[in-house]
Amino acid sequence: MAEARETDTIQFVRIGDRNSSPLWRNGKVFIITRQSSLVSELERTFAEQLTICGQSDTAEEAVAAVARLKPDVALADISSVQRSGVDLVTTLRAARPTMKLLVRSTASHAEYATEILKAGADGYLLATETPEEITLALTDVLNGHLYVSPGVLESGI
Repeated sequence: MAEARETDTIQFVRIGDRNSSPLWRNGKVFIITRQSSLVSELERTFAEQLTICGQSDTAEEAVAAVARLKPDVALADISSVQRSGVDLVTTLRAARPTMKLLVRSTASHAEYATEILKAGADGYLLATETPEEITLALTDVLNGHLYVSPGVLESGI
């Protein structure tokens, strides 16, 4: 059963099998974070489904790398880069328009999540989510669905 909720021009839908897309089984992920432990955890969690093609801890390095490496999806931990989240999303979207973009943040405010999604992100994930939930969020995004952490949805997005 599909569940949908509309606010302004964004519609949130979660349907179907998260493992049904061929992209999910062969996707390349670029990770933007200063937390090397997060990268290690994610490598263990989705080693058979996705390949981490690169990692950067600065926005500038990330923009150049995604243009060169052409990942299917980028996981951007905006809490660890010295740039506004909206600016980072806009810049990454311009560097690689077809790439899916999942943003990870400590901010659980619905208004901020909405700004990030309107700037072009395909998903918004709270930094408190487990590696398993991050993997599920990446699945949703790669399958063409918009992902928003349940804690953000509960706050009124």
